[in-house]
Amino acid sequence: MTVVLQRFATFFLLACLVSGCGKRPPTNTPVQNTPKPDEDPRVDVNEVTFQYFKAKAKITYTDAAANQTANVDLRMKRDSLIWMSIGKLGVEGARVLITRDSAYVIDRINNSYEVYDFRALGRRFNFNLSFDIIQAAVLGNLPVSKDSRDKLRVMKDKEYYLLRQKQDSVTIDNYVSIDNLKLRKALFVEPATNNSLTLDYENFALINDVLFPFNSNISLQYKSAQGIYNTLVTIQYTRADLADKELRFPFTPPARRKNDKK
Repeated sequence: MTVVLQRFATFFLLACLVSGCGKRPPTNTPVQNTPKPDEDPRVDVNEVTFQYFKAKAKITYTDAAANQTANVDLRMKRDSLIWMSIGKLGVEGARVLITRDSAYVIDRINNSYEVYDFRALGRRFNFNLSFDIIQAAVLGNLPVSKDSRDKLRVMKDKEYYLLRQKQDSVTIDNYVSIDNLKLRKALFVEPATNNSLTLDYENFALINDVLFPFNSNISLQYKSAQGIYNTLVTIQYTRADLADKELRFPFTPPARRKNDKK
């Protein structure tokens, strides 16, 4: 169980989170017709705003070597902290704390932990990883900053707005439903390597009068010297709450520590 939980925790950092072998076709996939440019370049996307967020979810991790399910307790403080407790059958196997620049993963069973630097992970996978992208992936918000949205190229078909953006060498396609202005799919592609990260959202329901996606599919395909890797994480939330009340983020690293991943 430990290896699977560590893999999930690491993969979630790639935002995360969440296409290759083992991927099931996303529900309500955007139509394949090429959208036409829209007359109005501004789309007021319906996003989740919050101070504190907490949720419980069941996750399934799939890659070439594993197909496992675990439970997650998730807490967030806006633009600051993301905390996860990942376990199975009532036993915690991993605990994760994500800050603005790094992520820390405790291996409970082996009493050790690892440190991940976003810049190093970004260089490894040719994606510009950040806390903001992970936060947006959890909530189903646009994975781009407010300041850059005016630079998005907007196209439109019968069901979706397509908001296309270039971020460094990565192309980001955001499919936003015309009906409720919620993000339904975000696709990151690095053309030089064809590495890709896909986030699919479905099963929207109200929490605190805000639409939230209770099902997410996060998939990653990337090339390395060893070959092409495909990983899929599906997330099914059983509970989600938005609040102004302060949450706790308990995280105490064990005495024994693995080498930092820098």
